[in-house]
Amino acid sequence: MEAAGMMAIDPAVWSPDATQLVYERKPSEEEQSRLWWLEVKSGKTMPVFEDPEHAGTHPGWSPDGAWLSYIDPIRQELQVYHLQDGRLFALPNQMMEPPVWHPRLNRLAFSDILFQGETMVIHLFHLNPEQETVEDISGAMSLVEDWFPTWSPGGTWLAYSRKVAGAKMGKQQVMMRPDGSERFPLTDEPFYEHTHPAWSPDDR
Repeated sequence: MEAAGMMAIDPAVWSPDATQLVYERKPSEEEQSRLWWLEVKSGKTMPVFEDPEHAGTHPGWSPDGAWLSYIDPIRQELQVYHLQDGRLFALPNQMMEPPVWHPRLNRLAFSDILFQGETMVIHLFHLNPEQETVEDISGAMSLVEDWFPTWSPGGTWLAYSRKVAGAKMGKQQVMMRPDGSERFPLTDEPFYEHTHPAWSPDDR
């Protein structure tokens, strides 16, 4: 998908109703990516935002198609945009990792960097863009690095990778409820890395 002088960048993401795609496009190597629509039936394509300075990468749709999430690499923010009324929820984010949508609800999980004293930690957060609330679900004072949150297909669990903050290796697989409760480890091998969990369709 390219126009003269323009580059399209994977991945493109389908809207929940499968009528549109949102993808990244860069005018050149020197310029920032922007988000563009593609209407599947007509083939019409146009920028999501009129402002040419509004950058965006790693788009994602809410389950009901009402919200679009993405990373703004210029402002270093996670942004969530309501497609009907134009509400824009922006949250500073140093990780610049794309958030993951709950499979059924308009909720997001994402990681970000914090400091506990002089120790750098990485915590998981639960974001409700409709209520504009953010909750630290790693545990406010936990000296850990939590990565790669993955929702179960039913949305009742989060699986993710955790290691002690500052450790050179030893990411373990952990599961918990979306509110941070019922946390328990799946692996305990400190000399091995366990990352990028994936679920079976039946949640088991």
